[in-house]
Amino acid sequence: MPTTTTEAEHLLEDLGLADVPVIPEEVCRAMSSSSYQITLEERQMTSKDLHGMSIGSAQEARILVNSNIPNRHRKRFTAAHEIGHVCLHIQTNKKSKFTCRDEDISASADNNDKYEREANEFASSLLMPSSVVSPLVLRSDLVWPLIHRIKDLCDVSLEAAARRAITLSKEPCCLIIHKNGDMWNPMKSRSFSTFVPNQPFPSCLYASSDGESDKIESAEECDFADWCFPDRATGKLYYSSIHNSEFNRTMTLLIHDEDYEDEDGEDWEAPHF
Repeated sequence: MPTTTTEAEHLLEDLGLADVPVIPEEVCRAMSSSSYQITLEERQMTSKDLHGMSIGSAQEARILVNSNIPNRHRKRFTAAHEIGHVCLHIQTNKKSKFTCRDEDISASADNNDKYEREANEFASSLLMPSSVVSPLVLRSDLVWPLIHRIKDLCDVSLEAAARRAITLSKEPCCLIIHKNGDMWNPMKSRSFSTFVPNQPFPSCLYASSDGESDKIESAEECDFADWCFPDRATGKLYYSSIHNSEFNRTMTLLIHDEDYEDEDGEDWEAPHF
């Protein structure tokens, strides 16, 4: 059974849209036919917190994106999010109207609405198809220059690119975001099984400035205690943190090398991710 992510991949394939960056307006035009019309337009909305709307029936669907959204990447993600509602929910007769606010489209992982989570997953896959991003993630170290490459290639925010890389990585890794001192629920790869407690950003660690993030070629080793890991955690832990000025957040790539063994003081090499 197709998932929300594969639905987006299949849509691009069916429409013959293989190039990135994916343009949401082009997706809507390609989806439209004599039997089903989809329109997408920007419109000034009264509330700055209202980011997008999608309304539809058995014959047509209409997508509106708030023209007052100041961030271009957020506009693109909002449009892709609403396309997700059309494909996943409106065309399948699950619901005919969605009014999406900032918290619905934000990737804070605190959203408990199933439809909004599904639309976010769809949008991520639509704008950053695995056919393009997976080869980069699987053959490269998980460092900020890789995230920047995905960002520039797919024309998305640095945060969206980091989340997508974590999702597609086969290594035990996660993305931790702090906003105004509060930690969001970590975005974990499938192989990252260790619990990370909610906590402020560790005062003993360093977050590079945004201007340096594309030059950080490696992750630094840190202690499990820095992140309040359970005592049973083994192996080695590496981190790379930046302050993301685009959304005023501190973002940390955390990599857990569970297979590391230090036997009889033998020499070891830092793993590549």
